[in-house]
Amino acid sequence: MRGICTWRANCVAALLVCITASCSGPPSDDVVRADFLREHPDVTVEFVGVGEGDGSAAYFHIRYKKSGDDTVYEDVWQYLDAGEKQWRLNHKEALGKARRW
Repeated sequence: MRGICTWRANCVAALLVCITASCSGPPSDDVVRADFLREHPDVTVEFVGVGEGDGSAAYFHIRYKKSGDDTVYEDVWQYLDAGEKQWRLNHKEALGKARRW
């Protein structure tokens, strides 16, 4: 009986790994934050979040403050699904001063 339970548990675990591996969502907010800070190391990121998008594109809204400036600015970065569980940065748009949240 114990062998059957172990076998079933292993099958369920293998199935979950396969399902997780086959799903490729957009990059996490932390990944986008790190990408942004690599290009803009002198800013303080206030917020990162995915806004619009579909299965093949995701638009991340990034709100930040520049050093010595209390104004909150916003950029939108578009990531596209490049296949093979990879997403690549495709477009950047600086919106300027962010609207009030």
